[in-house]
Amino acid sequence: MRITNGSDPVFDKLVTGKGKYLFNLLYRIREDPGSFLATDDSTCIIARSNPNTPVWIWLKHPPVPPVRQEIAAYLSQCLAESSCVNISSCPA
Repeated sequence: MRITNGSDPVFDKLVTGKGKYLFNLLYRIREDPGSFLATDDSTCIIARSNPNTPVWIWLKHPPVPPVRQEIAAYLSQCLAESSCVNISSCPA
C-alpha cells in the first residue's frame, strides 16, 4: 500500500463503470486538501476526508493477505484514535 493524493490516476483506473456512481463519495473525498488516501494500485482504495470523518474502503476484489493486514493495521490505528468508530459493509 502507498499513500497517494486525489490527482492520482489510479482512482480512474480502479473505479470504473457502475462503480463510479456507487462510490462517488471517493471522488468527493479525493478533492479535500487534507484527505488521507492510500491504495495498493490493484485491489483497494482507503479514503478519509480528515481524522474526524469516517474511513471508506473500496475493494475491487478480496485483498491478498499482505494488503488485508495493512488495511487492518490502518483501521486499528483509527480505532485507537477515536472510540466512535462503526463498521458497516456488504457481507460479500
